[in-house]
Amino acid sequence: SITVPAGAQWLFIGATLADVSDKGATPGSATHLGDTAAQARSILGKIKAELTAAGFAMSDIVKMEVYLVADPAKGGTVDLMGLLSAYTTFFDKKVSSIPTRSTVQVAGLPIPGALVQIAVTAARSSHPEHQ
Repeated sequence: SITVPAGAQWLFIGATLADVSDKGATPGSATHLGDTAAQARSILGKIKAELTAAGFAMSDIVKMEVYLVADPAKGGTVDLMGLLSAYTTFFDKKVSSIPTRSTVQVAGLPIPGALVQIAVTAARSSHPEHQ
């Protein structure tokens, strides 16, 4: 669990999908957006950029919601290892720096070929000495 101090500044980043991985691939194909790991890296990179632009850091994320679609290339199961391979490149393995996370399997996402969607909530102290 994570406790957020009173007076903290909050930032909510809604459901984020991956950028196109292979512009030459057919939209909706397995290579268009990439596999679970590629999509998660793209999404987390976009989230990091948005956090940075707002004066926040990845370490300010207190809650993450991850939605995964079964990957046909993985026998129709979600690729949790692919998600984790991307996730661990953005977050230190220390428990104190990992946000709370809910990960659920969904039947589909708004873009054909999308396997991952992530939303985050970030909070940071509004006191200058903590920034």
